[in-house]
Amino acid sequence: MNPRFSACLAVLCLLAGCQPPDTASPGERHDAPRPGLAAFERGYGLILQGDLQAGLAVLDPIPPGALTPADRASRQAILDRFQTGPAWGPDLPAGFPRAVVASYVDYWTQSLLKRADRATAEAGLLARLRACLRQHGKQVEGVRTLEDVTEALGPLLEAEGFHSLRGLTAPYHELMLWRKERVATYEVRLPESTQQVRVVFMSDFVLRGWLGFATCGRSYSGGWTTDQALFCLEDAYDLDSEAFQVSYLAHEGQHFADNRRFPKLQQPELEYRAKLVEVIQAKETLPALLDQFSRRGGTRRDAPHAYANRQLALSLSRVLFGDDAALKEPGRWAAKAPADIQAAALRLLRESSAALEAAGADRAERLPFRD
Repeated sequence: MNPRFSACLAVLCLLAGCQPPDTASPGERHDAPRPGLAAFERGYGLILQGDLQAGLAVLDPIPPGALTPADRASRQAILDRFQTGPAWGPDLPAGFPRAVVASYVDYWTQSLLKRADRATAEAGLLARLRACLRQHGKQVEGVRTLEDVTEALGPLLEAEGFHSLRGLTAPYHELMLWRKERVATYEVRLPESTQQVRVVFMSDFVLRGWLGFATCGRSYSGGWTTDQALFCLEDAYDLDSEAFQVSYLAHEGQHFADNRRFPKLQQPELEYRAKLVEVIQAKETLPALLDQFSRRGGTRRDAPHAYANRQLALSLSRVLFGDDAALKEPGRWAAKAPADIQAAALRLLRESSAALEAAGADRAERLPFRD
């Protein structure tokens, strides 16, 4: 998921971030295809875009026996949480942090299930958080907007022993909450630059944001970027793996570089370029990445990961096949040599850089994507 914010500010806008690898292995998906896979991917893709109501309507009728074990477990957990099971609550004692988490969980539930429109849901979140501040003896004077309360929450949660991410992870207001951090430094080699970056490894999580809540922990932001450092959920990765080296370090390193080179670039474009870098540098994870990007695409710019997935798969398919074949049939990627796929991705990355430079690096906001 690359938030562009100053490290000294409490008001954060989470603009993009990477996601850790899917819990279902490529072998589980491709060696033994099942008839429920397409329906599961469609429903799960809707949830990743923030439309849980539509996703549940697709997931509910799928026979459990038609799914892989990982997909079957995810489907059941999601149905239990949002249809039949008891309301989820944080593993926290009564007090201010628990009340804050409960406020966000209620807001996410109302928003994800379309029980309230955006304005009503956000007004409800603001009212609950203001009440939470008052009930726990916190300062409420001057806290009138969601931006005000977002800023106020940071130091208050810090005083309770919690680090936090607040702001907007499109399309919803975000809260991630964790207890521990450590710092390391890496040199990240990218196709167009080399970046020296500080990585803050976070652990002992209480809450992994609206996406982790909506998917019952299967998907969530594995990290993000600020203008000072990269942030990484340490338990989301094997730090010796290609997934960490490519899908975290290279992906977020590209965001780090693009934030400086193209300071106004919008979130879908940032994700598109970072995902191209993943394709360029991946080896053993390349087939799984291409499959995921092809199957989990979307057409809404306010769901930037899904939108970038689709644009990447479309662009690569048109370069390699002359049409949209691989977007519609992800198995087609296997017909091309990895070196050819990576050369095409490098070409697309350089073309996007040239287009942004031509538009003015300090002004460019969008790329001329074609649907």
